[in-house]
Amino acid sequence: MKTATERLLEKASFENGCLVWHGAIGDGYGLIWYKGKLVRAHRLAWLLSFGDIPAGVQVLHKCDNRACIRLDHLFSGTQKDNIQDAISKRRYNASEYGKMANHPSRYKGWTWKYINNKRVWVKPVTAERL
Repeated sequence: MKTATERLLEKASFENGCLVWHGAIGDGYGLIWYKGKLVRAHRLAWLLSFGDIPAGVQVLHKCDNRACIRLDHLFSGTQKDNIQDAISKRRYNASEYGKMANHPSRYKGWTWKYINNKRVWVKPVTAERL
């Protein structure tokens, strides 16, 4: 029976500096069965090399290639680290990361109002607007 490391490496090859997974893919990430669970290939590569991944910690890609399992292209971090990395690389699109982030309901006092039979968000009335 092959080890998990052997199974990872037999379905990967070097392309443009990355060690790219060529097995199953889901949402751009490599997928592999490990101990009865379907896991992301880059996370398994990290786990096999560095040990358990604590809750709340993500395995991120320096190369931004979701199928890459090359260890020196991976680093651990939080969701905040992931967003900051995306912003620093100018690949962050707020609409992708939670469409409610700038939704008017998040601002104090905004409310629904019907105008011409359409439900729209309206700002609260302030002294400056009077």
